[in-house]
Amino acid sequence: MATYVGLLRGVNVGGRNKVPMEQLRPLLESLGHHHVRTHRQSGNIIFSGASALPARRYEEAIAERFGVRTTFVLRSAHELRKTIRDNPFVDCDNSKIHVGFMERLPGVNAVAGLDPRLYLPERFSIVVR
Repeated sequence: MATYVGLLRGVNVGGRNKVPMEQLRPLLESLGHHHVRTHRQSGNIIFSGASALPARRYEEAIAERFGVRTTFVLRSAHELRKTIRDNPFVDCDNSKIHVGFMERLPGVNAVAGLDPRLYLPERFSIVVR
């Protein structure tokens, strides 16, 4: 059985798009998953199963149950371990590193248009897998 993480975008923020975590757990269980855990009211959920469904299926189930349209970014535990292992900022304090997972690859022009100097002293790296 594999472990997965689902990251829901734009839920439980500012009182809008409420998806109660205590109700999200049974929803994922009804989709065949086990050991479903949520992290506070963050929209982050960890679950196990023989396989994950396509992200679109989770989005549809959430919309049907809660009336909220959200993006469900799905990552396997293996992908998360790889993200940690391949951290491009090994010289930084890990408590100050933030990782974002995109639903789809950014356009070439969007990436080319980023000027790292505008964000100093912060640094960033776009890693494509």
